[in-house]
Amino acid sequence: MMKKAFVIAAAVLLIVSLSSCSGGSSGPVSSGGEESPSSSQPASVGDPSQPEASAQPEIPAQNGDVSINLPGDFFESDPDFDPSAYAQKQGFIGAAVNEDGSVTVTMTKERQQELLTDLREEIENAFEELAGGSATPYVTNITCDENFTHIVMEVEREAYEAAADMTPVTLGFSAMLYQKFSGQEPHCNITVKDAATGEAITNAVYPDPIRRNGASLSQRKKEAA
Repeated sequence: MMKKAFVIAAAVLLIVSLSSCSGGSSGPVSSGGEESPSSSQPASVGDPSQPEASAQPEIPAQNGDVSINLPGDFFESDPDFDPSAYAQKQGFIGAAVNEDGSVTVTMTKERQQELLTDLREEIENAFEELAGGSATPYVTNITCDENFTHIVMEVEREAYEAAADMTPVTLGFSAMLYQKFSGQEPHCNITVKDAATGEAITNAVYPDPIRRNGASLSQRKKEAA
């Protein structure tokens, strides 16, 4: 099972890469790895009260395998990153470093489903802990649809607005991480509602806020230089 720390760290790295708004990936310049077969059943369906999500898209790949492009930020902490060793350790068929620094990983559909099942379980457990948790006692409930494209967080309004709360960002990170590994374009609509009245307090469609913040940060760095 994927550890919660990995979910959070990987989500942060994913959004950092999204904020840079890099273009399409270039062709691979190195690859390697061995297949490590595994199997798992698909993850369970999300909250039925939310809008029904579209079917999970198929990912173009040869011979029925799955190829996913991961941001280079995933791996920048390892200056000696070896795509072949990484692929073997993760049970992937192969990994290739592209000219833009991103990494394309190839795996069986069974391995992809295993990753998604574990990731979904970790995310849903994290959602449950956030609702009424000691750090976020004002969060009363969190619901989502099948592919984490719609998330609703219900809160005690007065306490929520008094807190410097970053929970919607955490939710967006987690959702987009799942979508990235499922082959979807990261996209998550997050609504914060007053639990007492049902009134929407805030609404944001990720990754747009991250991209805007990333652009603002880049501009501030240029001005300070």
